[in-house]
Amino acid sequence: MGESLYSWLTVGRSSHPIDFFLMVDCSRGGTGVSGAVDLLSGGRVLVCRIRSEDVEDLASGATVLGAGGGGDTWVTGAMLFEAIGRFGSIELIGPTQIGRDELVLTIGMVGAPAAILEQFPGPAEVERAIRALERILGQPCSAIMPLEVGGTNALFPLAASAWLGIPCVDADAMRRAFPHVDMTLLALEGIGAGPAAFTGCPGTDVVVRAPTNQGIEVMARACIREMGLVAVMAAYPMTGTQCREASAHGSVTYCLELGRKLAAAAPDHPHALDDFLTFVHGRSLFEGVVVHVNRPVAGVPGSRGTVVLEHLANPDRLLRVEFQTENIVALEEGRAVVTTPDLIVALHLETNQPISTEAISPGHRARIIGIPAHPRWTTADGISLAGPRSYGYDLDYTSFEQTRE
Repeated sequence: MGESLYSWLTVGRSSHPIDFFLMVDCSRGGTGVSGAVDLLSGGRVLVCRIRSEDVEDLASGATVLGAGGGGDTWVTGAMLFEAIGRFGSIELIGPTQIGRDELVLTIGMVGAPAAILEQFPGPAEVERAIRALERILGQPCSAIMPLEVGGTNALFPLAASAWLGIPCVDADAMRRAFPHVDMTLLALEGIGAGPAAFTGCPGTDVVVRAPTNQGIEVMARACIREMGLVAVMAAYPMTGTQCREASAHGSVTYCLELGRKLAAAAPDHPHALDDFLTFVHGRSLFEGVVVHVNRPVAGVPGSRGTVVLEHLANPDRLLRVEFQTENIVALEEGRAVVTTPDLIVALHLETNQPISTEAISPGHRARIIGIPAHPRWTTADGISLAGPRSYGYDLDYTSFEQTRE
């Protein structure tokens, strides 16, 4: 997509480039936002319509923003493709198009990624979760928003939007993937995760309330174990005003464009990733071969994994990446090169496609890149909620820019 097909509109308190709202024509052959305005029946202006040809790029962008975790996008990509084929293109609206008192709910799948491959939720579970909160709150849901734009939960809310005919907001609550329900930009602005509804494929439904977001997280994990290890979650009920003020604007279109930039990066070109890295404001940190992988112990909360890479040009250089579900910290010679909440992403050297923490194995030739997080995450309370110490590491957050050579 050329420069003429999009324009940037500043949103929010930050001037950071990825905190902007991307107005984009999602169709590769479209005429851009300068043409006819696409309206919903309620008079809202659409950011764009997500079409079947966008699914692959969305899935690729979501895998990058998963930072090694977030779950495999294959299943939710198939769900989204089928939903578009059945119901047509999906309406994506900006946060500013929501009435100030209208109800917005975040939607996502939660649980064990492997369980999703065996029993993946569908329209019935989504509808039960949303209707449960509508009954409790006494108000219809006017729009849904991805809980996170990394991994499976970047695509699943779009399919949910098609199934229920409810517009999806071009925003999310993380601007990446995190492993816990309470790790959100919404939480940083004082918005509660509850009441939260969880619906499982066996027909088990639970509504959870707790005085804290961490309490919602703890109770949700206990419930999901009894629901087959996977459930649909509707949470963080908020007003349109709260959505505008607290969410990460433009996340879905950012994810889509990120996937397009990566798809355009020809692996055999020496500067193939330049356009991609410029777009995400990231940089390549290390190129090497994976020589060791130690995976977390399944079922043990907080268990850690380690990947060690040997530099291709200088075998004496080693990079160690620590992960749980997502990559958390990358260290060279005991020095942190990049840490959460910034994103640490492994790309295949041969294909430039992202490698998850579940898939990475000895012998993989990989490029490790760093991508700065949404700027709200690098404030003091953001680092407290999602920095290395929140995962149990005795490390301070290392600013992505401070490690630049």
